[in-house]
Amino acid sequence: MSRIALALTACLAAGCSVLGPRPDRTRFFTLTALAPSEVQADHGQNTDLTVGLGPVEMPGYLDRTPLVRRTADNEIGVSATDRWAEPLGYAFATTLRQNLVVLLGTPRVVLHPWLPGTRPDLAVQVDVLRFEADAKGEVDLAAEWHIRRVADGKVLVGRLSRIAEPAGGTGSDEVAAALSRALGAFSREVAAAVQDEHSAGRDRMLRPRG
Repeated sequence: MSRIALALTACLAAGCSVLGPRPDRTRFFTLTALAPSEVQADHGQNTDLTVGLGPVEMPGYLDRTPLVRRTADNEIGVSATDRWAEPLGYAFATTLRQNLVVLLGTPRVVLHPWLPGTRPDLAVQVDVLRFEADAKGEVDLAAEWHIRRVADGKVLVGRLSRIAEPAGGTGSDEVAAALSRALGAFSREVAAAVQDEHSAGRDRMLRPRG
């Protein structure tokens, strides 16, 4: 038996691969929250405001770690190598929370379920319908959401938001950045409505009773 054949036999017996180990091509992505430098202080500081965020519901086909693309109206593609660093539903909720903290000027934005001793003034519930890119990299965020007053459970605001954001490319890094921008735009819509309801509530409290 030749030396090459002997070496090959020994390698196979030891369980080694002739081609060598394959590199791990998995990449992990995160959503990026708004930076304070990106936010104008439109709403000032709301240190007297506590906001409850949640539940935030995400479709099951999206709430996973592999990145999902919309390839046709009734078809999706799931990446074999590109993944979120955490389930997308959790990443969406925590990033939205960070954005609201910056936009509203209050550190007291608490995720559902909040602790028994915590009673938010207003609660924001979100039902995400779409949060994905198509094959061209165009991002679509659609969500139904409402704001309710926690004291009596009254729904004050109910809306459907639809945000489109071009990714500028089809790479997963470009898509993740575009999804973050779309979530930032959605966060601004929610923050503006929360601020309006908070201001209206303060005005009612300050209005003299006849």
